[in-house]
Amino acid sequence: MFSVKPIGHTKLEAAARYNAFFSALFDRVLSALAQYKPSDSLPPLPEWWYRYLLDSSSVTLEEKEKYVNNRQKLYEEAVNDHEVIFTKLQSMKVNTAADKNNPSFDVHKEAQTLAIQSAERLQVAIKSISKTRRIIMYFDEYHTLFDLALRDGASRYAALCRALDNMSQKN
Repeated sequence: MFSVKPIGHTKLEAAARYNAFFSALFDRVLSALAQYKPSDSLPPLPEWWYRYLLDSSSVTLEEKEKYVNNRQKLYEEAVNDHEVIFTKLQSMKVNTAADKNNPSFDVHKEAQTLAIQSAERLQVAIKSISKTRRIIMYFDEYHTLFDLALRDGASRYAALCRALDNMSQKN
């Protein structure tokens, strides 16, 4: 599992990081879905995705090479990608703050826009495969989001809710 890393000092900054993570995660899922080519020999997309994310204890010997570590790899890559996205957004903020002709750059809004765009691309891909536009997310061990408060006193859970609320208002 992943260690708990700082995600920001305030609820707004943490929500921006969550949005950057969702953008990275949705883009990684989209890349993984490129491996799915509907056919009579493949199961329906939900079942295929379930198998794709299985851990090594849940797969048969034949599936081991194909599926082992996909879940861990997917999340590790999304975490790394989110760091790149968030760092880029922060540097854009610094650059626009130095430019007096540009309005101030809002990292949270930009991260939110990226997450929404990634979700929309993923929805289009899913609809083309399975004729539905549903993305279902669940959060295992979410209670840990209450363990460490941000510097402004908000919980990580409150920041996650803000990020999800912003995405749901758009779609």
